[in-house]
Amino acid sequence: MKKGDMLGEIANIGSGNAARALSKFSGKEINHLRPEINIFKDKFRYSDLFDENIEVVSSSIKFKGDLKGITVLLFPTFDAFKLIALISKKVKLKISNDLSSYKSAFDETANIFTGAYMTAISDLIKTKINHKVPELRLGHVKNVFNEISKISKNPMSKGICIKTKLGIGKENIHGYFMIFYEDKSMDKLVLSLENAIN
Repeated sequence: MKKGDMLGEIANIGSGNAARALSKFSGKEINHLRPEINIFKDKFRYSDLFDENIEVVSSSIKFKGDLKGITVLLFPTFDAFKLIALISKKVKLKISNDLSSYKSAFDETANIFTGAYMTAISDLIKTKINHKVPELRLGHVKNVFNEISKISKNPMSKGICIKTKLGIGKENIHGYFMIFYEDKSMDKLVLSLENAIN
């Protein structure tokens, strides 16, 4: 198995784990399609993925242990509120700049995704990773990433972006789960993948 294939398998396992956990959390059947994965080896540019004027809801979580860095779960605003409406059993959910009413649901969703993907990585390459509490943001994608980069101790340059698609009933939800590693952690991840392959 090649490194790219193994990362793809990690993404697929993580996406499946997240879908099952969300199903249990919401009491609804949630399916996932095989995710798309992009690897950033040198320089991450959000403009390669998004129109910088798009409004998004994001949740960032720092992690540490054998690997260190920060995760970012991001949904276009419409998809984010549609997801929360579906899993919280609300027929209509007003899109608002005030996230306080929906914070717990967004935080739980971020914890589910982070736990699902980090567990997939830990199980496959035998590492220990612990993550902290989510930090929620809403706004233009450019501003969101500027704010996240300020709390990250290292440049958000090396990492993985997993484009996820969830199916809830007739609705499809599109989102992104990104993992940015500190330089030494990225090197350690690559080495661990090579050892797992061999």
